Amino acid sequence: QMNALAEEFNGINDKINYAVKGLADQKEDQEAILKAANDTKSSYEAMAGVVTNLIKADTELFPVDDAIEFSSAVTKLLKTAGRGDDEISSMMDAMNKSFQKGAVDTETLNKMLEQAPETANYLAERMGVARTQLLQMATDGTLSVNDLRDAFVASSEEIDAAFGQLNFGVSDALLNIRNKWGFWLKETDEMLGLTQTIGKVMVRGFD
Repeated sequence: QMNALAEEFNGINDKINYAVKGLADQKEDQEAILKAANDTKSSYEAMAGVVTNLIKADTELFPVDDAIEFSSAVTKLLKTAGRGDDEISSMMDAMNKSFQKGAVDTETLNKMLEQAPETANYLAERMGVARTQLLQMATDGTLSVNDLRDAFVASSEEIDAAFGQLNFGVSDALLNIRNKWGFWLKETDEMLGLTQTIGKVMVRGFD
């Protein structure tokens, strides 16, 4: 089980390293994503997936720190509203498609309005318009991806305050521990080469 966890986290870190290559310090980015995962009561894999997808969509719009901040804000907002992991993943995928296209289209906005209206509320509030106007702006092409990003980043303190009122249960604690344990195992394995050594011994023994 320890080997499986070390290999799982090794694969996650490989994805992070590939996405941030040449942008920043990979080890620091891994640690920042781990912290964001635990801060948002998410798995390391889920947070890493969202962050790396944002970076790959647009590195100028989302340098690593901004991608982590945006992902954390949206995740906390949706969890405060009682959304599950699948709903959060679906919403983040929809937003990421807009970032790839370079504009918030009607498909993304409709999904926000129907599946996670709290996200549309924040966007409308930051834009200073009624929520009903957002769809027309998306249709007209006047709703930029910068507007979408900035709406949640600018509201991070308010979102944090609401998220902080949620209970921290046993499941949250176990997920937090698993994140830290898996990350530590992966680091230890890199330093000592445990799984590589064990693997070679197993092969020699079988031979």
